[in-house]
Parts: sequence; structure tokens; C-alpha cells
Amino acid sequence: MGLDVRAYSRLRLERSIPYLPDNAGPSAIWIKPNPHFPGRADDLTLGVYRLNGSGTSFHFHAGSCGGYNDWRRKLATLQNVECSAVWAMKGQGPTFPFRELIDFADSDGVIGPKTARKLGNDFAKMKRAALSTFAGDDYFLELYDYFRAAFLIARHDGAVVFS
Repeated sequence: MGLDVRAYSRLRLERSIPYLPDNAGPSAIWIKPNPHFPGRADDLTLGVYRLNGSGTSFHFHAGSCGGYNDWRRKLATLQNVECSAVWAMKGQGPTFPFRELIDFADSDGVIGPKTARKLGNDFAKMKRAALSTFAGDDYFLELYDYFRAAFLIARHDGAVVFS
């Protein structure tokens, strides 16, 4: 159990349907935006997608949901915010680096290409601060790099899928 993260680039919608059919095949990518976080999926809609031509994918395990939430709390400290305060804003309030990830599901959902581009830029800009703040914390820095890679992939007409 825990959080698995898959990033895809160059997705194309095959069909809009409310469930993943048994006969979709092994290359089917099920995109199901989380209704509790409107806007995170950008223009992606519920349905079956496939990689288009030169599309790529990347997968990593982000640990248990509790471990991921601990990691996310550390990520929030780079902005001098508490996750609980961000969650209490319910999508309102100012924007800041990593907000779209801090204020997101810890188990299922989709981040679309526009949001992925913003988050990828956040991870790039904050890398030096992450290295200095969490020097020696291999788990934090490894996940930091994995998420950065995922968002850099997804910004090219793709998605980051949490499951």
C-alpha cells in the first residue's frame, strides 16, 4: 500500500467513459480527476488515455500515505507554512511554491500539464533551499527529485497520476 505516482507526457484521450473497461488493454491510462481539488487536472477529463507517439512515462513509489504526508510537511517548511493551515484555506488564499501539491490528495488524483509546469518550476527554483535545509535527509531529497522529474515530464501535454 501507499502512494504510487505515475507521470506521463504526450497523452491523447481515447474515450471519455465513467470507468476503466476490462478490455482497455495494458497500455490504457485511466485519468480520473479528483473532484475535491478542482482545477488540478487542468483540461484533462475522465477517461481512457494513451501515450501519443513519443510520449514517455515514469513511475515511483512515494512511500506510505503517512510517510508521504510527513515528506509534504517538510516540503511546506521551505515556504514557512504548515500543511494544516494550507488545508484549512480550502483552495483559497495566496499562491506560493508547492501549494498545488501541498493542498492535494495523498492517495488519488490527477495533476494536469499546466499545473505540472508550475510545480516543475517550483521544484527547480527551490532545489538549492531543499539541499541546504534537508542535507543528509536522503528520503526527502530522493522524493524531491522524483517529484521534480514527474512534473517535468507531465508538463508536455501529460499528467501526474496519484494512486
